[in-house]
Amino acid sequence: MFLFRNLFLVFATIALVEVALFIKVGEWLGIWGTVAAVLLTASIGVALIRREGIETIKRLQESLQQGRPPAVEAVEAGLLFFAAGLLLTPGFLTDIMGFMLVFRPTRLLFIGSRMEAIKKSFVTMSASQATSNFRYTERTTSTTRTSDSQTASQSGVVVEAEVVDSTIEPKKDGD
Repeated sequence: MFLFRNLFLVFATIALVEVALFIKVGEWLGIWGTVAAVLLTASIGVALIRREGIETIKRLQESLQQGRPPAVEAVEAGLLFFAAGLLLTPGFLTDIMGFMLVFRPTRLLFIGSRMEAIKKSFVTMSASQATSNFRYTERTTSTTRTSDSQTASQSGVVVEAEVVDSTIEPKKDGD
């Protein structure tokens, strides 16, 4: 219920601000000038999204070819998708927010600020916490630590894990 109420408040506030902006811009430009401005920002936005999307896909492919997880690139792609939705929504406030996400420097600032919050929410499991039914590997750029070894290193960004169920009997040749 809390989430629904907050989302309702956000959307209602944005809608009211957009109506106020349409009225003000309509006073300055007239109705056809306002319509032209909305269509122009949408057209420019689509062109920029297309260009940035292609560049993001190239960076994503480069990350995969180098064996690095494309985490930032994947988040960038998601933000570009969100920016496209904002830019195609008629309104000047949504266009401003969309254009801020289209340009890579502001997009990376946004990602950086959110990544710190995401990192804080993760719980890092140490080798002493691993049980016999769970194995994991953390990879960093310099070292690798597994639950079976006693190698001490810094926490990694990528965690590969698998659950091992020791209660399942192995298949016999006749089965």
